[in-house]
Amino acid sequence: MTADAPTDEYRRRRIGIDLRPLTESRTFRYIWMGSVISGVGTRFTSLAMVWQVKEITDASAAKVGLVGLCYAIPLLLLSTFGGAFADKYDRRTLLVGSGIVGLLTSVVLAVNAISDHPRLWVIYAMAVLQASQSAISGPARMSLSRLLVRPELLGAAAALDQVSFNLSFVGGPLLAGLVIGSGGIEWTYYLDVASYLVLIAFVFLAGALPRMDVRGRTWGNIVEGLAYIRSRGELMASFLADVIAMVFGYPSVLLALVVAERYRDNPRTLGVLVAAVPVGMLLSALTSGWTSRI
Repeated sequence: MTADAPTDEYRRRRIGIDLRPLTESRTFRYIWMGSVISGVGTRFTSLAMVWQVKEITDASAAKVGLVGLCYAIPLLLLSTFGGAFADKYDRRTLLVGSGIVGLLTSVVLAVNAISDHPRLWVIYAMAVLQASQSAISGPARMSLSRLLVRPELLGAAAALDQVSFNLSFVGGPLLAGLVIGSGGIEWTYYLDVASYLVLIAFVFLAGALPRMDVRGRTWGNIVEGLAYIRSRGELMASFLADVIAMVFGYPSVLLALVVAERYRDNPRTLGVLVAAVPVGMLLSALTSGWTSRI
């Protein structure tokens, strides 16, 4: 084989995503698979809550939009603490504990959905709880990559984390729309319960997780991190642009109202619309092999 005729393996690594973190690290593989499944389940629930509020309130824009606010505020406020907790405490305990919280919230949502008179406040409260556990468990799970793979594979591990994240945002809404249209809202909650059980099982199968040797108080480390971000203009600009884009440029919860008004109130259509934007991000992550040379 000449230099002008690269092998298929070379082409795959040049364009396709590098799968070596999954094949080399058993722990990374189990955590990654659990993240994919539980992430899909979480997106199931988030879309189901929006659809259920739309049904209960006769498509009230304010009340449907409040679901998004119940998610956004805990994520914005608590994600800052999630990374510090992940470095300070046992990640396995954090992941299992957050999985149990997510499981219980889905059980409550399922019970509320099958009751004769579903309560709005229950949906809002469970949205806050689910967002809170995600804000704590997300950094604990995502920051594991740098502890589980070789330094030269950190870029590939980060790309796989993006694949996991975007798979949930594509697959979750698509499947949720099908389930709501076929079996009813309560079945999305049942499936989310199952996804959390799978996540907890994978965390246990992964075994003991590495810990960081972090000194100082948790609050002091958070303040130090925020001060560092503020000192770096490119980081601050990146965070602010992301927040502005997601809050003002992509109000996905209100797509339920668009579907109700223009697309025959079909939950399958809502699933397709919500999943459409992350498809591009997923394709970018799946073809990110070339970035390792930049």
